[in-house]
Amino acid sequence: MVRFRKSIKIAKGVRLNLGSKSAGISIGGKGARIGYNTKRGSYISAGIPKTGLYTVQYFGSNKSNNTQNNQSEYYNNVVDQLPLPPELQLNTGLGCAWSFLTVILISSVPLIGFASLAGQLYAWHKDNNSPRGKARTLFLDGKSFYLKNDFQMAIDKFNDVLTVYPTLYNLHSIMGDMYMGNNALKEAIYHYEEFLKNQDDIDIKFKLAKSYQQDKQQDKAISLLQSFPAEYKQMLGVICVLGLCFMQQEKYDTALEVLLTGPTKKRNMDDDIAMFRYLLGICYQELGQKKKALSQYNKVIAYDADFEDVSNKINECNN
Repeated sequence: MVRFRKSIKIAKGVRLNLGSKSAGISIGGKGARIGYNTKRGSYISAGIPKTGLYTVQYFGSNKSNNTQNNQSEYYNNVVDQLPLPPELQLNTGLGCAWSFLTVILISSVPLIGFASLAGQLYAWHKDNNSPRGKARTLFLDGKSFYLKNDFQMAIDKFNDVLTVYPTLYNLHSIMGDMYMGNNALKEAIYHYEEFLKNQDDIDIKFKLAKSYQQDKQQDKAISLLQSFPAEYKQMLGVICVLGLCFMQQEKYDTALEVLLTGPTKKRNMDDDIAMFRYLLGICYQELGQKKKALSQYNKVIAYDADFEDVSNKINECNN
């Protein structure tokens, strides 16, 4: 691929930078510049002439580059589907302020300015080699595998993150979701439980309850769901999972009582309501109330003729 790049001097210390995919303008001299790029935004750059050492700090982002650590362009261009945990993020406000001060000092008092730049490079190097810095690198590696749908490599990297930075509890919820998505229920349960040891999150509790239910640990799922605050117990997802737990225990009377607290009179249909009515139908059918079961099944099949095994359920009730 042929790339175009040209820098045009438009005034003393002011340059217009043109590239094949971006354009920008910068102001400054040797060792320090302030600029704006249409692809990456505002930035400050500072370096020690003739040494090859420099740093670039982008305003309002976590992008930081120098010749000793060029991250893959992949990290800079992907949609941020997996945000960097707050515990691993760089202090961009402090970094920008320090870089800005360094630029001013290099322009006015070079000796102090270059000392400030050396201090900034040392601080960057120290952070990068700290447990937090190593965890950040491993997390970004894991993220790249995650975005490429390489589940096992992503999991391996995230496990390495927890080895060097074991207090990164938020990562447990991410790993729980990944395992849950791959139907690895035991592992999902472990990570959700680890997360909840340190944080109280109702959404993660619900995911844990669903994991228990799918792993046939109905008693744990029931106990957890029944501990929810009253307003959450009225949510359709909670009602369906709780009802399903009792159904798996063949307690259809209790399951029906739970399901009847749901939106039984709602006419509009979607996938969630279809599942709700399908479960109602099963309860009625198991309790010998075939007419009520057919009423629910017919509403489901009118919405989606291929929903679960609703056609077979209707045939069973008619025979």
